[in-house]
Amino acid sequence: MKHWSRCAGALLLLGALLAGCASKPASEERAVDRVQQSIRAATDAAPGVVAAARKGDLNALQAAYERFAESFEQVLAPISMEDPNLAARMANANSAIKGMLQDGTVAAEAVEREVAVIRAALEESVTTMAQAALPLEKITVVAREYRFEPAEISVKKGARVEVRFENRGWQPHEFEIEQLGVEIGPIQPGETAVATFVADKPGTYQYECHVDRHLQKGMKGTLTVTE
Repeated sequence: MKHWSRCAGALLLLGALLAGCASKPASEERAVDRVQQSIRAATDAAPGVVAAARKGDLNALQAAYERFAESFEQVLAPISMEDPNLAARMANANSAIKGMLQDGTVAAEAVEREVAVIRAALEESVTTMAQAALPLEKITVVAREYRFEPAEISVKKGARVEVRFENRGWQPHEFEIEQLGVEIGPIQPGETAVATFVADKPGTYQYECHVDRHLQKGMKGTLTVTE
């Protein structure tokens, strides 16, 4: 019960974030809101699948699963766009339940296990979609020997930051902000890689390249997160 309460609280947080994103296009707000509603509906329907499995009634399990799947299947595609690994986790657990239904078996422990996987992933997906609702700042950082361009970046607290990292040097380079858990590369000369993170803590952070002592040669820059 506590776990489901946390999920409900997280959904309220997502609703608040959506309400605050007035600068986002209306179509995007509606799309995220539809996912929010589907997450809530799937969350509410999942316990019914477990309850039916515990009764050992295949017909009841089929009916409970159909109610759950009606909402759950609307969540997979948008979550996959934001976090493919998270969506794959849910999809695999869902396939296991469908397999049991197709085989005509009611394995209560197995159903509970797979629903628990989906339940945890649904809770994670609330955070994922909350981040997707944040305003996006796109930044391009170019690596050369032995410097970043630009050497200083400033973003607003709460922004979702997309870093496009381009290696225009002649050696491998990476882009790392240890305190924020951001790491791109190393990538080879001529390659480009992208990473996204949320600038949720104001402060000053250093981005660095640790390939072959490049940091010691001065390859660093400063990211400032402002209030």
